[in-house]
Amino acid sequence: MDSLFQYSEVMQFEHIQLRGWKDWGESFHDTYQLLPIQLGCGQQGVVKQCQLKATRCSDYAVKIMKTKATLDRVFSRREADIMSHLDHPCIVSHFGSFSQDRNMMVVMESLEGVDLLVKIARVNRIPEAKAIETFNRMVRSV
Repeated sequence: MDSLFQYSEVMQFEHIQLRGWKDWGESFHDTYQLLPIQLGCGQQGVVKQCQLKATRCSDYAVKIMKTKATLDRVFSRREADIMSHLDHPCIVSHFGSFSQDRNMMVVMESLEGVDLLVKIARVNRIPEAKAIETFNRMVRSV
């Protein structure tokens, strides 16, 4: 019974208008050019470099998520909506979201370096003081 209730709540979210959402005519490929450089990959999809066609600036990354199932679309839209509302120097900037060909494309600023999980895996152990400092920075940024 719980899972049915949760699914119903999630389905209601799909009808919310998202800030920065590009579902009305303008497509990702009208605005950006996908570059062959893969920046990362994960369970939901891949992150590739892209450039803004108007300026040929390549300081952008696009997270391409496959959204075959309804719940995939809902959770991808939720992620895009959350990103569109975050504005902090320590959080990657969101530039727009596109739904196209069973894919969700989230355009964000391209950053260099590694994510926190990779950094932790490299050092194998983080001193408690450094962990507390990092945690506090993350909480303050949200």
